[in-house]
Amino acid sequence: MKPSKWEQYQQLVDLYQYYLDLAVKGATGFWVIAAGSISIAYAAAPRPGMRWILTVPALLAVSLLVLSLAVAPKARALHNAIRGLAESLDLEQRVHSELLVYGIYGFSALMFSFAGLLGIMIVNRAPPA
Repeated sequence: MKPSKWEQYQQLVDLYQYYLDLAVKGATGFWVIAAGSISIAYAAAPRPGMRWILTVPALLAVSLLVLSLAVAPKARALHNAIRGLAESLDLEQRVHSELLVYGIYGFSALMFSFAGLLGIMIVNRAPPA
């Protein structure tokens, strides 16, 4: 039996909540790793090759940039499905699922900028090696 439109809407909203939760936890995890790596690189006693610890958050930023750009169309499709069902159900209020899409594109831009900044730090302003 096919689920009703209301049940489909509830399932999509649950999926949206899961994706949003995953995105927030992933971003938080990234910043914890990035801050830890930068702190180690700049606070520890200078040792040969210490600046290369900055490659960890740089590579992670590039990986998350690629991942974010890959999932953005899926988040857009989820947003369109939620909006379409909300309109067909004639709901006065609906979930603002576009926030996930905006967040993913914003996070992508931030990762691009941060990876570039880390690249500059590695090449020019790294701690003494």
